[in-house]
Amino acid sequence: MKLLTRLLALQMLAVVVALAGELVASDPLVTAGVATFFVALALMFVQMTAALVAGLRRSDRRASVR
Repeated sequence: MKLLTRLLALQMLAVVVALAGELVASDPLVTAGVATFFVALALMFVQMTAALVAGLRRSDRRASVR
């Protein structure tokens, strides 16, 4: 859960950076903010999928033991 919180914080920071880049009319800053947002989003989906698979495997083992 700690990783998800950090990734969400990174996404929020990336949005703020992109908005700041828009305000100062800095294309590289906007690009960095948007790219960081999407990378953090992809990593969040990877982490959530891995947690789901691990949970399913754990429940599968419990069902087969009974």
